[in-house]
Amino acid sequence: MLLNEKQHYRRKYWLPFLSLIPSVLSFQPCQSLSSPPLISNARSAVPPVNNNVGHCNYRKLNESRRNQPPSSSSLHTTVNDNTVSPDDTSSTTSPTKVYFDIAINTTPLGRLTFLLTPPSHPSHLPLHTANFLSLASSQRRSIDPKATYRGCTFQYSPSTIEDGSMRYRWGHVCEGYGRSGLASAKSGEVGSDRLQECKHNVFGGMYYGMAYQEVLRRIQSEWGDDDDVEKEAVLMTVPNGISSKFSIVRVSESPKEWGERLLINSVVLGYLDCGDGSSLDVLRGMARQRVGPPKIVDCGVI
Repeated sequence: MLLNEKQHYRRKYWLPFLSLIPSVLSFQPCQSLSSPPLISNARSAVPPVNNNVGHCNYRKLNESRRNQPPSSSSLHTTVNDNTVSPDDTSSTTSPTKVYFDIAINTTPLGRLTFLLTPPSHPSHLPLHTANFLSLASSQRRSIDPKATYRGCTFQYSPSTIEDGSMRYRWGHVCEGYGRSGLASAKSGEVGSDRLQECKHNVFGGMYYGMAYQEVLRRIQSEWGDDDDVEKEAVLMTVPNGISSKFSIVRVSESPKEWGERLLINSVVLGYLDCGDGSSLDVLRGMARQRVGPPKIVDCGVI
């Protein structure tokens, strides 16, 4: 019987190849006398795994991790959620202190210390506070050398020096370097709906943050209720947009026709710490000197 071409091809090529498969499967490598014998049944050498026990341990591990308090490394500044890291006092109820060491040329003048609005306060603005704390602590200086207040100067003009002849310095303005302290916030961006929840109307406009009358009550409760203490109400303000500019406003010592109007279109972030009177003396020294612009030689968060 003649074979067709397909059968001839199978017998010539496939049958010899298939005959080699049993010998290949039964092949074992040579073993030296010093090596241990190969395990014929590898599955028998592996201990059985109890999937149920492993599943229960994994569940208990997740429950224990869920019940543990979050670590400080897992918390970070989030601009969109208006939260601040623990270093920026979001987890505390006491006011944060910020200091500025002032010098005139190379002569040290002293330290200014401010108390910021506590995070638990209804007028606390997280986005503005986080931006100010980032610049005051210089935490982004390694990324941007100008993301700090260190080395910045206050505005200075001989025409506004206090000399006792009806000239008075109501505010000290520091422009900064023009950098934002927040990585994802654009310059001039407000970014917080809470501005409308803590606005205060005055003649000619409005301002935001902690109210001036509340600052007076806090000062009187902490350092006394006499008239001299009331005159020490000095507020620290920033623009209602995100920027590096901030101002030190002496509202209590200004004429009555000005008063809270000096705060229009600004955000009150805190007030001067007048516990020992040294900060107020430094501020008055800045206003009365005739040498040059006051400079921030060092700054930080306490």
